[in-house]
Amino acid sequence: MRFIKIVFGVSLIFLTACTTLENGSKHTSHKKTSTSKTTVKKTKQAADTTKPVKEREPIAAVKHWDWPVRGPVLTKFSHANKGLNIGGLLGEAVYASAAGKVVYSGNGLRDYGNLIIIKHNSLFLTTYAYNSKLLVKQGDWVKSGQKIAEIGKKGDKNPMLHFEIRRAGKPVNPMQYLKG
Repeated sequence: MRFIKIVFGVSLIFLTACTTLENGSKHTSHKKTSTSKTTVKKTKQAADTTKPVKEREPIAAVKHWDWPVRGPVLTKFSHANKGLNIGGLLGEAVYASAAGKVVYSGNGLRDYGNLIIIKHNSLFLTTYAYNSKLLVKQGDWVKSGQKIAEIGKKGDKNPMLHFEIRRAGKPVNPMQYLKG
């Protein structure tokens, strides 16, 4: 049961991060979605037309994906592991795999530790989990290769980064996208 709640929480974050407003317009609406034992409220806020919008244009297609850390792949993508676990040294730099907007930065999802989620365009997201230190916050725009965090560890395991690429909210094998 605990696993289901965690998966639902992660899926909700990815669903929220994948949702974009059409034509850049914003409107107010409230929608409640119910699942067994969980109610989610989605809210879209009306834009303030008196102030200029400082939102950047949607990001173009990602031409290549950089490795977020240099280290050995400890655990490959599988049904049980939705990304790659990449070894490294505690405190070593974690870099953005591609340019995008940070849509989540925090430790509110159990079993992910300090987590960063970057939205690269309307189709792709990347996640960076088990960090010892987060260097970007929600709403920040990052460049490919920008330092965004420092490697941490999960429990008593060796230091590592859990890295995922999601296409339309679904995990895909990062090895198919990473260059080199």
